[in-house]
Amino acid sequence: MDVLCPKRAFIGLERGERKDMTRKCIWIDIDNSPHVLFFAPIVKQLQEAGHEVVITARACAQTHGLLELHQIAFVPIGRHYGKALLSKIAGLGIRSLQLLRFVRRQKIDVAVSHGSRSLVWTSYLMRIPCVTLYDYEHVFTGIFNKFSTKVLLPELIPDNILGSIGLDATKVVRYPGFKEEVYLGDFQPDSEIYSQLGIGKDQVLVTLRPPATLAHYHNPRSELLFEAALQHILAQKAAVAVVLPRTEDQRIDLLRSYPSHQGLVIPEKPVDGLNLLWHSDLVISGGGTMNREAALLGLPVFSVFSGKRGILDQTLVEQGKLHFLQSIADVQHIVPRKREVCLPSPQSNKRIIDVILKEILTATEH
Repeated sequence: MDVLCPKRAFIGLERGERKDMTRKCIWIDIDNSPHVLFFAPIVKQLQEAGHEVVITARACAQTHGLLELHQIAFVPIGRHYGKALLSKIAGLGIRSLQLLRFVRRQKIDVAVSHGSRSLVWTSYLMRIPCVTLYDYEHVFTGIFNKFSTKVLLPELIPDNILGSIGLDATKVVRYPGFKEEVYLGDFQPDSEIYSQLGIGKDQVLVTLRPPATLAHYHNPRSELLFEAALQHILAQKAAVAVVLPRTEDQRIDLLRSYPSHQGLVIPEKPVDGLNLLWHSDLVISGGGTMNREAALLGLPVFSVFSGKRGILDQTLVEQGKLHFLQSIADVQHIVPRKREVCLPSPQSNKRIIDVILKEILTATEH
């Protein structure tokens, strides 16, 4: 069924319906929580231009909750099948079949995702032109590279990487900057976040995000660093730790390990992550997107990620905007303090959106 679907534009067209041939029906699949904010301005501009947009979403992390929070209508299809390789392969097949059953009833012109393997495979089977974006070169990219019509990558990823990951250069389209810059400029701070979380404005607000333990690139060392960082922050009397679990298992483990701890806040519902970051004094995370958001906003941010470091993160390290924790000793050097400098207003990179919209709307020409 359709969730929060007040407009026909979100549903798409059933097969057999007529439509203006100058308009396209675009299918976007959101299979992870960071992609909610990323696609929001893209969906808005496509709809304002008169195109139909169909959004499907996988139950993974807080994807559904964040879509509802931002009032983006979607069709829930499928779930995450765990971290074991065989489970991932089975999950890919199952969800692709689920998407296939849904998409067959639509008249889709172009399919778009930020790294949804199920969308890519379904699009290939349905002979639908497919635009894929990804910004971490160490994920399993085989399906994206082989079956996508176009692959959009940041300019920061060098050309010599493409051959090593088996990507046909004729499919590649480059965009400037970081994908997070697509939506940063649309953000409006709301200080109600303090009362919503029961936090005093005089407290040192530290936002923490656990590692992506279900990802194929996860390194268990990240969990040890995250646990050390959380304990370090909780030991600071002036600080309050707001932890955003990725999964229900992470939430349960945290509540079991730290029952009724006064310095720990675990939101019961999805929160506006950018708003939380904006009001934070310090960020410690195992996720690439939140780290980059914090770095681009100008916040002090530390990463506990212990997998292969991507080009984009390394660029921010070299710019002095992101710091990686390498050991427990590194954690002990973190000093949470109240941020005295107001953050500058974030700016969107309109050039990225222009590139993405152009490639989506011209994908049928290839």
